[in-house]
Amino acid sequence: MKMHKGLMSIGDFAAYCGSTRQTMQYYDHIGLLDPIVVGNQGYRYYHPLQGHEVRLIHSLQECGCSLEEIRDILTTSSVDQMQARIMARQEQLELELQRIKREQIYLERFSQFLSWASTRTIDVPELHTLNQTLYFREILFEDPCELYSDYYYQMILRYVEFCKSNKMAIQQYPYLFYVSPEELKEELRLSKIICIPEDVSTPSSHPMIAPSGQYLTMRCHPEGQNREDQRKAAYRALFRYMEEHGLVPLGGSAELPYCIPPGLRPDPYRFEVILIMPVAPVKDNSDGGGKA
Repeated sequence: MKMHKGLMSIGDFAAYCGSTRQTMQYYDHIGLLDPIVVGNQGYRYYHPLQGHEVRLIHSLQECGCSLEEIRDILTTSSVDQMQARIMARQEQLELELQRIKREQIYLERFSQFLSWASTRTIDVPELHTLNQTLYFREILFEDPCELYSDYYYQMILRYVEFCKSNKMAIQQYPYLFYVSPEELKEELRLSKIICIPEDVSTPSSHPMIAPSGQYLTMRCHPEGQNREDQRKAAYRALFRYMEEHGLVPLGGSAELPYCIPPGLRPDPYRFEVILIMPVAPVKDNSDGGGKA
């Protein structure tokens, strides 16, 4: 390692910082990082402690700062001003970290739902037991959505407008559409959306799964001209299964629609709906209780 009165040559300093000679030359050219000494023959020498400046430059670049912005930060005349600029970048980075965490949660949940859905038998009701209560954030609309060909779309529009008016983050996935007990008997209308809180530490007073932990699931494919008939047929299959097995619904039902990635689509279906209905044996539901 070449040293000049305790200094390092540009090549050694670049290697010491995990960078390249060309990068150090460019930093010098734009006035971002000057060498401590320029020798008689133009050789440039750096102090090892300047490695902290290089680390700061790289950190600010990772935060999204351009080299011009970094130069402004490093050449600020006041320490307080420099600290204020760095704190501002830290705040921006924190917001970006929160966004990344939300994306991670989204991808993790979407992957879990795809894995869970892929193991369910298509068009056949199945009974499951859940060992823990699931809690959801509830968004109730004044008027249930009438079931036309775009009923999910209409509910999503309501949900987006609700989030905007209440200054809430729009949670893209997963959310479920809820059909109340009364609406199960009538038009199968959608009265509200229930969301798994992105912040799992946020308490919620709306359990989706009954204390018994039993629930029926079924997949259907409401596509094409007769999508509503397919959906109603799925519900009839659920009620027929409950009658045959001595079960009653506890509260209403949730519907989880999700898009099928192109490579996994069982043509012609573009999306599927998983129906989720909490149930219990007849003898355990004598008081007609249960809340979803």
